[in-house]
Amino acid sequence: MNYIQEFNKFEKKGKLTSYGLCSPPIFKDFQYIKSKADFFGKKIINVFPNYYGFFSLSFKVSRKKLFLYEVNIGLSGDKYVEKIYPIFYKTSPFDIEIMNINGQINHKIFNSDHKNFVGIFPNGNIEFEKRKYIKKIRYENFKKYS
Repeated sequence: MNYIQEFNKFEKKGKLTSYGLCSPPIFKDFQYIKSKADFFGKKIINVFPNYYGFFSLSFKVSRKKLFLYEVNIGLSGDKYVEKIYPIFYKTSPFDIEIMNINGQINHKIFNSDHKNFVGIFPNGNIEFEKRKYIKKIRYENFKKYS
């Protein structure tokens, strides 16, 4: 399983502003949150034992509580698949889905136990250094509110 953290802010009148996403997540208490997310994922996998494709679960995380708000069949969006997987698999998302069904994808590329890190900004730029990414995310998040 791979995990992504999105950086979003709800503005006035319900507008959502995205500051980017990264994998693996960098928030505190990730191991606790991961165990809860894994629990949900395994429940869904057990409901569909003959499904061999990708699926994604989206949670709102607040004070160590997870709120499941979206389930997607297939590869997720948010530029994760379009930007991250082609770094390692020089092909299209469709071909990556077929490779997954055939057992040819290494799902440990960006999981919590791996040393790889990737951060993606809303403009599509990628950062592989966690410290630089965090600094830029903090700057983007607070520059227009300070």
